[in-house]
Amino acid sequence: MRIGGTVGLSMGVFTDGKAHYVNLSYRDFEHKLPIPEETIFAACSLTKAVTAALVEKGKFGWDTLVKDVLPDCNIEDDILRNKTTITDLHVHRTGMSISYYWPSSDNAILISQKDSMTRINHQVSVNPFRGQFQYNNLRYELAGHIIERLSKSKWVDLMESRILQPLEIPRSSLRVPGNDVEN
Repeated sequence: MRIGGTVGLSMGVFTDGKAHYVNLSYRDFEHKLPIPEETIFAACSLTKAVTAALVEKGKFGWDTLVKDVLPDCNIEDDILRNKTTITDLHVHRTGMSISYYWPSSDNAILISQKDSMTRINHQVSVNPFRGQFQYNNLRYELAGHIIERLSKSKWVDLMESRILQPLEIPRSSLRVPGNDVEN
C-alpha cells in the first residue's frame, strides 16, 4: 500500500457461508482514523464488474452490436460504428482513443452523461480494432447508455435495485454520499 500511495484497504471474502474481512491502515492517514466496518469507499472501477453482470440479466448478449441498441451512437470511424459489440466494450479492445481524463483530475468526471454520446461519437481508432487492450472509461459509459436504453431505467437505479439491495449492503451506494453521512 505504501508503494501505490493507498491510505487504507478493506477486503472481504465470502466462502463456505462465512464472511471473512480485514481492514488495513487508515481511512484518514493524517488523523490516524481507523477503518471500521461502516466505512464507505468509492466504488470506482468495481462498477465495471457490476455493469458486466447486467449483461447476463439483460435483454442483450455479449455479441450484440452497439449500433443495434443505440442508433444515436454514430461514431465517425466506420469499423468502430459497425462492428463494436458489448464484449468489445467490456474488454477494452476497440482501439478507440483514450478517455477524456486529465492528469491530476483525481478521477473527477469531466464530461456529463448527457454530453458523453457527443464525445463518444467523435472517437477515432488509434490502435487496430480488436488488436490489443487499451483502457478507456468511455466504453463503459457506452455500456451504461445501452443498459439504460434497454431497461428504461437509470443505470444507478438499476445497479442498486438488482445488485446492491439483494446483497443487503445498506451502506453501499453508487452515488456520492450526502454531507450527513459519516465515515
